[in-house]
Amino acid sequence: MEFEAVIGLEIHVELNCKTKLFCDCPNNPGDKPNINACPVCLWFPGASPRLSQEALEKAAILCLALGANLQPKSAFDQKVYYYPDLPKGYQLSQAHFPLSRGGGIDITDEDGTTKRLRIHHIHMEEDVAKLGYEMEGRVPVSLVDLNRAGQSKAMGFLIGQVMQASGGKANPKIIRELLAKILKKI
Repeated sequence: MEFEAVIGLEIHVELNCKTKLFCDCPNNPGDKPNINACPVCLWFPGASPRLSQEALEKAAILCLALGANLQPKSAFDQKVYYYPDLPKGYQLSQAHFPLSRGGGIDITDEDGTTKRLRIHHIHMEEDVAKLGYEMEGRVPVSLVDLNRAGQSKAMGFLIGQVMQASGGKANPKIIRELLAKILKKI
């Protein structure tokens, strides 16, 4: 019995916006821990989120650059799960109504053949906080840096396709290089 590897990829892309996805906090994850957090990005009761126009525009341009079809309706959903780097207990993501569908990425394999990696959909979502681990004496501790919580991300989902083992390592690198070129322009 022979088997073929059918591989689908989930690709996360930071949109490099000036502010976070739903608030005006600076998008500077390398700053001193926890200085870029507010009631909106921590989702305190009564806080009023507002979608970043810059993030929406950059995500839409990315979708169009990849040949995807922008959808007439897109919406954010709560993806509920508990994890220490998710202060509000859920993440906003476009699980049911993504920003775009379709599109693809053309890559050239090591043997010189060109193939198209088809995209199922691209959606936006906010990033979670960053966990760090240290030792206090002999006791391990976890630290949460909320500067990254609420960053703008676009996520692309490639349809599972047959891939050769030799090209398996090269494909993500090629995709990363292509996305970097696109993102430099927007």
